[in-house]
Amino acid sequence: MNPIKDLQSDHRRLNLAISRIQQHVLDPEHRYFAEGRRSEATEAVLRLVESLIADLEMHERRERESLYPLILRRRPELRDAYAEIELEHRGLEAAAAQLKRIVQGELAASNREIAKRVIHLLLMLKSHMRDEERHLFAPMENVLQEAL
Repeated sequence: MNPIKDLQSDHRRLNLAISRIQQHVLDPEHRYFAEGRRSEATEAVLRLVESLIADLEMHERRERESLYPLILRRRPELRDAYAEIELEHRGLEAAAAQLKRIVQGELAASNREIAKRVIHLLLMLKSHMRDEERHLFAPMENVLQEAL
């Protein structure tokens, strides 16, 4: 089993979900997040966002269980990169938790505010995945090749 390959597969799935959500949120006709009441179309997009957040939570759990202990054991020089990624995780978790509360109706927000928060989360997530791929996955790929 190669945890890097599994996590890269997660990244591809997350990127597909991001693209689908962005397509709706950035709709030039503003059909999904027009001001006013939430439409069925808006609710459908928010369900996609909830699904993305659930997938992200599962992905982070797998990273913490399979990859990060391996990094700290086999590549201690990556400790600083790991610490940076963990800071990004905390930011993503906070943004996702707040958005989740909005989606579930626990926190009030206008459609415009929801759209801004969704875009913010998506941009953070895309940047985070690039950082992981570059600063953790790539260096660890060599370690895993040697172990196999």
